[in-house]
Amino acid sequence: MSERQYTMTVAGQLFRHLGLQMYSGAVPAIAELISNAYDAMARNVWIKIPTGRPLQENDEVAVKDDGHGMTFDDCNDHYLRVGRNRRGGRPGHTEPYNDLEPRRVQGRKGIGKLAAFGIADRIRVRTVKNNEVAHFSLDYSELTRSTDFADSAGYIPKILQEDGQPTDEPPRTAIILSRLKITRRIDVDEFKRSIARRLLVLDDSFRVHVNGSLISRDEIPFQFRVPPNAGNWETCQLPDGNTLKWWAGFCKNTIPDEEMRGFVVYVRGKLAQTPWFFDLSGGVWGQHGMQYLTGEIQADYLDDHKDLIATDRGTVRWEDPMAASLKTWGQSKVRDLLEKWTIERRRAKITSPRV
Repeated sequence: MSERQYTMTVAGQLFRHLGLQMYSGAVPAIAELISNAYDAMARNVWIKIPTGRPLQENDEVAVKDDGHGMTFDDCNDHYLRVGRNRRGGRPGHTEPYNDLEPRRVQGRKGIGKLAAFGIADRIRVRTVKNNEVAHFSLDYSELTRSTDFADSAGYIPKILQEDGQPTDEPPRTAIILSRLKITRRIDVDEFKRSIARRLLVLDDSFRVHVNGSLISRDEIPFQFRVPPNAGNWETCQLPDGNTLKWWAGFCKNTIPDEEMRGFVVYVRGKLAQTPWFFDLSGGVWGQHGMQYLTGEIQADYLDDHKDLIATDRGTVRWEDPMAASLKTWGQSKVRDLLEKWTIERRRAKITSPRV
């Protein structure tokens, strides 16, 4: 028998792909941190981010929550374990906390924590649990400098002041991002709309605040909506037996914001597919109608067994038969909606009073 041994190592450069190249914008990166707070049973998330001017390297972005926090062991065994299956060995729900019922866990792949590296070179984590502070930082440049970690002690985060100190503070977690890599001016209203578009779970039990202002999921005004009343959803069973919920609306004028056009697919209350029209081109009149159409779909079954969500939480693996059934339904539904929209538009013009 051969005495040779094969060894697989993990290069530090892998974190470059999982952070910078997968979450290169402020919205997707911060949305992942909000999702982590949701899984930590937070009632509130407070985001502080410079807006209205170009960002500078010495600016900071803070994401704080009132979730259950982490102990030293929690940080090592869970937070700092990249690739840990958040739902492994569990039914996929959190434990009750904060007078809240268990939530369906949004995280799965164990890499969302790296999203912050898409916009910052340094992550500082300060968290409180069991009347003790855990305080450390992660440095992107140092993390990606290593050739491998699998056969060594791994990357050692820097311990910061207060780490291990007793405190009377309630459980909480703060993620502070510094040495920012993004410079584009952030419009606060656009930022809030984009965050709301990614999260279906915003309600009285989970609130997100941006620079002191609460984010809401208010619908834009529609000329036609299915079903008619705001906030209502249609339930549909696909030919394969899976069930989804959906709604769609047509605005009177074209929708200027591309992120608001098309259908978003949510899984466990979190965006799994960025706005799209199920790969339909629409034809001459259909393409025009798509400029007015928006909608949302809840398809939790896509993440119940198989992992059909792409790592960047922006697309679904539509080639899989379980997802292909939804894509086929979506194409048929969009065609049907565009046809009805054309008829309704003509009827509205006929019945509108002439000046």
